[in-house]
Amino acid sequence: MKKKVFAISFWLLCFSASLCAKTVRVGYFKDSRNFMSGFSEEDPRYGYAYEYLQTVSSYTGWSYEYVYGDWETLYPALQRGEIDLLPGVTKDNDRTHEVLFPECPMGRQSYNIYSHDKNFVLNVGDYEALSGKTLVLRSDYGYYNSFLKWKKDKNLNMKYIEVSSSDGYLDVLKEGKADLVLELDIIADPEWNPVCIIGDSDFYFAVSRNRKDLLSELNTALSEIFASNPYYNNTLWMKYFSNIGVAKTLSSRELEWLNENPVINVGCLENYLPYSTFNEDENCPEGLVIEVLENLSKTFSIENLNFAYHFYSDFKEMVSDLKQGKLQFLAPVLKSLEWAENNDLILTETLTTYGLGLVFMTGQTMNAQGRVAIPAGGINGNFIEKMYPGLTVHEYQTFEECLDAILNKEAEYCVMNIYKVRSLLNKNRKYKKLTYVELGTACEQAGLAARKDTALISLLNKYNMRLGKHLVDSVTEKYAVLEETYTKRNFFKDYLGVFLSVLFIVIFITIALMFALTRILFDIEHDTLTQLLNRKKLDKYITRVFRRAEDKDECFCLLLFDLDNFKVLNDTYGHFFGDTVLKTVADIIRKSISCGDAAFRWGGEEFLIICRGEPHDLFFKADSIRKTIADTQLRAGDFDVNITVTIGLSSYKKGTTYIDMFRQADDNMYKGKQNGKNQVVL
Repeated sequence: MKKKVFAISFWLLCFSASLCAKTVRVGYFKDSRNFMSGFSEEDPRYGYAYEYLQTVSSYTGWSYEYVYGDWETLYPALQRGEIDLLPGVTKDNDRTHEVLFPECPMGRQSYNIYSHDKNFVLNVGDYEALSGKTLVLRSDYGYYNSFLKWKKDKNLNMKYIEVSSSDGYLDVLKEGKADLVLELDIIADPEWNPVCIIGDSDFYFAVSRNRKDLLSELNTALSEIFASNPYYNNTLWMKYFSNIGVAKTLSSRELEWLNENPVINVGCLENYLPYSTFNEDENCPEGLVIEVLENLSKTFSIENLNFAYHFYSDFKEMVSDLKQGKLQFLAPVLKSLEWAENNDLILTETLTTYGLGLVFMTGQTMNAQGRVAIPAGGINGNFIEKMYPGLTVHEYQTFEECLDAILNKEAEYCVMNIYKVRSLLNKNRKYKKLTYVELGTACEQAGLAARKDTALISLLNKYNMRLGKHLVDSVTEKYAVLEETYTKRNFFKDYLGVFLSVLFIVIFITIALMFALTRILFDIEHDTLTQLLNRKKLDKYITRVFRRAEDKDECFCLLLFDLDNFKVLNDTYGHFFGDTVLKTVADIIRKSISCGDAAFRWGGEEFLIICRGEPHDLFFKADSIRKTIADTQLRAGDFDVNITVTIGLSSYKKGTTYIDMFRQADDNMYKGKQNGKNQVVL
């Protein structure tokens, strides 16, 4: 009887153990940047390999025990069975006898030569420029033999210094003993200038030979990951390393083109915010295209780079001028490769995307048949006909003519850029009978140039990769808000007849109308939800702040706030709770700033404060606001919910521009997000 009880207890114990998650000892590389970041249990972890580990865990149920170290300590520990799993290991004949490898790689890495000199340019195929240079590399890495073979094949007279650790080659670089460094792209310093690639290889999760059970589960997990998303590795790579190999310098071909074209003539559509317009009040061009191009010279340290902007109401006329050589570049255009080829023109890579709005008469029954109006030069008619075969496309010269076609019953529908739909319908009483729905299709937009200007396209593609989607989206949102804002000019245009009638009405009604007007003016410059100032007010305010700072040599700072995990709060507790969070944070900010400061709703879950004072003092002020927000609890049903913000801070220095300050604040905020959120970064 005792034996039976013992046997049953033993098997129950085994069964319970099998239900528990396995704890896997994982080697965690220090100082590997976006590959694996977080150097201890106290540091926030993120990166390519870290996210990959979490994905694998979601299929295997593994929990991890992290063992921190560098290659010199972690790989031998894997061989000895002191750790079970190590990411980022290249497979070769020796290692296949030392550790176990799964069937599928976790990515592909390249071996790049980098220069610290941002002005060093290696033209394609001109490897002789490397002769006489000294390179430092690690002799214990898999790329060592690849380099020796590559050097021999190219017949290069290059000196090289061998080291056995990351600290070793960093010391060599600091001492100025080497001009170049050979490193894996996944752990290279983003500030290094990539010169050329000498080879590449797959890298894997390596498994201790003592843990064949893990290898079997890992193979199954990887198979399931790639079955659900065959491009998982590529997606993850673009997330963490999309611009890691982008050159920091221009090629000789690109520099030669710029010398031959001291002024670049750019074609833009007028009244086409958020992308382009000519601001008659300020007598200057503005919009995403202008703001992005004006920052190009600073990104690549190009002197005497000038743009001349030419505004068109007719897209076809603009394209005609490009073909005739009157323009070198125009943007944005719908990215249609077939259209570009048929017109003997070339496109850049995607600059930005936009959604489509379908406009129709309010109360109209929608069907898949009918006539659709589109603006000339915007959406390609063939594109619409392929999406909706039952619609007949008719082109009109302007956006307004497309909407007028519906009012005049010349068309049942109109399809155009969603930004323009919102602007026209929100700002014109003429179109109050129209409504719209946002289509799920997203359109890519690019830049356009003649075939002879391939060097310009190469330069812009390189710049586009370095620019980053986040900054493009922020600038687009900035001008989209301006375009959709109901202005005083719109108001008087819509209500001029009413004002003429009001002149003959009693004083009481006149006072009431003035009160209404005051409220509208308030709404123009304030965000409806939070009652903070909006971007319309920001543009005028920031000009005054910069003028005052320059005249009085006065310091001020930008504080860029972003609510942490706001989408999760919205999805979990609903949009009404999300609105409560935004209003609560706005109230805290409003009560915390001084009389001379200004707070703005930047967009979505982001806020911006402009404060006078020194960075050190304002850092503590920002941290005080952060703590107040973190200590605030909001009630969501039966739950008390805490909210936190991450704050990026930048300070004014003489010669600094608004975009410089915003970029710095945005970068600092992004660092805070990566480092665990709920913090202030200066």
